Amino acid sequence: MQVNYSAVYIKVRAKELRTMKLLISIIFLLHITSCTSQNSESSIVGIWKTQPCVEHSELSGLWLKATYQFTAEGSITFLSNGFTDADCVTPINPDHYIYGYAYSATYTTLTSGFTPEGLNGKGIEIEIAGWTSENIRATGYFTINNEQLCFSNVFTFNSEGYSINTEENDNINFETCLVKTKPL
Repeated sequence: MQVNYSAVYIKVRAKELRTMKLLISIIFLLHITSCTSQNSESSIVGIWKTQPCVEHSELSGLWLKATYQFTAEGSITFLSNGFTDADCVTPINPDHYIYGYAYSATYTTLTSGFTPEGLNGKGIEIEIAGWTSENIRATGYFTINNEQLCFSNVFTFNSEGYSINTEENDNINFETCLVKTKPL
């Protein structure tokens, strides 16, 4: 009896390739699942800070860092902290410095889904009640990944305050993300 070694080799090699394809498929699915779970951090509730320390746009020598709190009840509070140095280490004497605007904001999270870029995110509607009698409202998106909260371009959250620009688009602005802070 003569054994055809090339046929046996081909059968063994085909089985190895099927096993390899299965392993690659499983690894790919695990990777996709892990990416989805990283982006699925969806609770906006908490305390978020601006990064980095920035100089005030009108007052030279005044450096700012802000804190935003998003409550479970749907309100947004803003606190700007003033510093004398670019590292935001030495605080301004609060007796000589009052900074902030007399306005408030509320938010409502909308359905989960995809941002215009195709990222996992949530819709959000924010309404700002300003010092005038007119309230400003806009709808956009936010995404949370690696404890960074990033909003659509229509919303601005920075060290000097927050605002809405309805002329902007809904794409996520990754340049001005807020960073989650640990509770005290």
